[in-house]
Amino acid sequence: GEAVNFLEKHGFKCIERDWNHSFFFEGYTQKECSGLVEKITRQNFDKFREIFHAAPDTYWNADRIFETIEKWTIFVYNQADNPIAGIFLSGNNGYFEIFGVEFADKVLQEQVFRELLLASLNACKELGAKYLTYFCGDDEKHVLKELDFKCVGEYVLYIKEI
Repeated sequence: GEAVNFLEKHGFKCIERDWNHSFFFEGYTQKECSGLVEKITRQNFDKFREIFHAAPDTYWNADRIFETIEKWTIFVYNQADNPIAGIFLSGNNGYFEIFGVEFADKVLQEQVFRELLLASLNACKELGAKYLTYFCGDDEKHVLKELDFKCVGEYVLYIKEI
């Protein structure tokens, strides 16, 4: 669009492009979740550490998340009691956002992703959520659509190269 053309003409570079999806909880009833999904607490946080490897300059690294764990909802998906994937989200006052989905082998497994999303939706419903937002790439879009997330737009982030 017009804004993107302006930014590109003035030396800005796109460094992030995601799809903005929202889930609207009105009328949502909780769905059954796999027994392989485990909620993360202070006691079992090491399971989340096994699969979450933030870049060194990431503000919300595992240590910071652990320090503020009461603000987070975190689940891991276990295979033979070993975590292979996880999801973490935060929010309040009815508005929640998925901060990330991690796969130990960095490969999206759709059924595992679906189960982690269902656990998150159920937890958000219990917490009185009205909306759950998730910024994702192309690979996840169809699973989100299956679960009734609505694509509300595209998110782009530009920086000025110096």
